Amino acid sequence: MAAVTDPNGVRWSVHRRWRPHYLNAVNPTDTGDALISELTFNLLLIAVTWPFWFIAKWLGVRWKIVIERDGTVVSETLVRGWRRSQRYIEELTQSAAADTLPQSPES
Repeated sequence: MAAVTDPNGVRWSVHRRWRPHYLNAVNPTDTGDALISELTFNLLLIAVTWPFWFIAKWLGVRWKIVIERDGTVVSETLVRGWRRSQRYIEELTQSAAADTLPQSPES
């Protein structure tokens, strides 16, 4: 994750979203068997879907680049390729550090 603070003191963060938000949230008030079953289900889901996710990324499925301003998501952009997404993250980070990144890059 690339994080910078612009000249105005605003903190920007730019990173790839590695996985979709499909996992069940574990309820912190659960105890015993319920907690163990939720964790087991989540680990099983990851183990089953990870190989397909990896193959899809290798074959060219786009990475989701997330841009955050002071902890709030400002924009999400899809970029194809690991190297291209890394260059895009670097460009956005440099732009944020120079205070030339707009509030919402996609607007």
